[in-house]
Amino acid sequence: MPRKNNSGKTPPTIEQIKDTLEKCAGYQNKAAIALGVSTAWLSLKINSTQELKELRDQIMELKIDVAEEMLEQRIKDKSDTALIFFLRTKARHRGYSQDVLTENNLSAIKEYLNMQRAQSPLAQDE
Repeated sequence: MPRKNNSGKTPPTIEQIKDTLEKCAGYQNKAAIALGVSTAWLSLKINSTQELKELRDQIMELKIDVAEEMLEQRIKDKSDTALIFFLRTKARHRGYSQDVLTENNLSAIKEYLNMQRAQSPLAQDE
């Protein structure tokens, strides 16, 4: 027989937690509310259960994939903000940093990238 918590309720099963995490897109606060448990309890349960940790990580990876696809689309749509974000976070090894990406040289960077886009095999697919 499952143990009851301090409130007299039976805690949710691993399967219930998994289903709720998926329905709540991995948001632990929403999942805790839906399950009727505290966020702290749910976090402890997830961190102490390999199966739940793996599910949490899978959900996060899917969110990252979606965000990367959206960023890529915004870069293709020539969004300056997306372009600067990408260069600051992914092109530091090429010298792009907060100091380099200023308004003074942004137009030169845009011109260079437009030339790169025109020469890219991906540009021919569009």
